[in-house]
Order: sequence, then structure tokens, then C-alpha cells
Amino acid sequence: MTNRLNEEALVAFSDDALAEIAEGMLEEANTLRHNAGVARYELARRLKDREGTHLETEHWTGRLVPSGFAHTVTDPEALREALAAAGVTGEWLDEAVGYPKPMPPSLLVNHRTLNELAKRGGTVRAAIEAHRQSERGEPKLELHRKAAVELDGAGLLGEKAEVTE
Repeated sequence: MTNRLNEEALVAFSDDALAEIAEGMLEEANTLRHNAGVARYELARRLKDREGTHLETEHWTGRLVPSGFAHTVTDPEALREALAAAGVTGEWLDEAVGYPKPMPPSLLVNHRTLNELAKRGGTVRAAIEAHRQSERGEPKLELHRKAAVELDGAGLLGEKAEVTE
């Protein structure tokens, strides 16, 4: 059930009414978005508490999808020196751990370049791993409705809701 505004409906409203509708709907949308986020957060928290990654309910299936890593280098100077000692020179060294072009003296750590350099293995990989800590970020919750179900006017599953296909 959707109540979308179209040109025919818009003509019937005064400017004041349209402003009320617009602002009221934006406020309601923000409230709904907030409440949806809280509900998704609670679902993800429950899954993590159960040490689970998959959700199976009567009407929903979902899973926690791992997110990317957040890398941290606590001492870029030491990493740069270790990479230089491991034989990384020139543009690779400057790109991996180098000064930003306009404003030295803080070193910029390029983790994409470090990841490429780590593929070389040996002392280069060891130097990177010795100076960089990596931790995975929070997983995202994916939800998929199993089948279409009848909803009552409030958007809730009714007592006699049947699954339709």
C-alpha cells in the first residue's frame, strides 16, 4: 500500500498544505529511518550475542556481512625506515609511506600501496606487518523477505496474514 503524491493530487493542495505535508513527511521519514536503524542494530546485536552470523525467522532470513579492515600504523617513520631497509625505494616508498605533496612533515600512509607491497612477501611483508595493526570493522546486516505477506494498515503482520506468492 503506497500513498504517493502525483500531479493530480498536488493541484488540490494549497501552498501552506504542501509545506505542512512536506515538513511532516520529512519529520516522519526521519523518525522511521531512526527506528529502522535501531531495530536493525538490535537484530545485529542479538546475532553477535548468540555468536551467530545467520538470521532465520518466520518471515525473514538475513546474515551479518563482514566489513573491511581499518588499518592503523602507529609509527609511520619507523615503517618507512623498515621498508627502505627491506629494499623498497623511490616512488614505491614515497607512495606507501610518504609526505603529502603540499605540506610536509607528517607522513601519509597509503594502505593500498602497502597491500601491494606486502604481496612481495619476505622482508617487505615482515616490515609492513611489524608496523601495522589491522582490525575488521563492524559487519552490516542484510535482510531479505522470504515471501510476500499481507500487512494490515499499520504495516504489521495481521493475525490472519497469509503468505502469497
